[in-house]
Amino acid sequence: MVFIISMAVYMFAQTKDDYDKQYYEKGINFDQDYNREKQVFADRAVPKVSFDAQNMLIQFAAQAKGKLRFTRAADRHMDKLFAVKSINAADPVMIPLTALTRGPYKMRFEWQSNLKQYLYEQEIMIK
Repeated sequence: MVFIISMAVYMFAQTKDDYDKQYYEKGINFDQDYNREKQVFADRAVPKVSFDAQNMLIQFAAQAKGKLRFTRAADRHMDKLFAVKSINAADPVMIPLTALTRGPYKMRFEWQSNLKQYLYEQEIMIK
């Protein structure tokens, strides 16, 4: 009896699961996201990521406007969202590294270019 009571107390003392609260909405939009991901490879529009001393440089294949989301699996409070806009393919978009703490991130690019929608995800380590 003591075992059952202690297990019940233990279960209720645990923190809530950190589940995705938009799980069902993401399932409904899966086809749209899948088509945007395919479009990146069909148009050879994968963004090129490089670093200099203080910035992350992102080079798009053509003029682009959209958003870039950095997510941390360990702590959602460290997630960041940046608006990105490149005037042409020659000019990179600069993200200051001071805005991000060190560690692993998942980057999610969502942008529009030449009236097409794109979605690309990449994992990266900020040092």
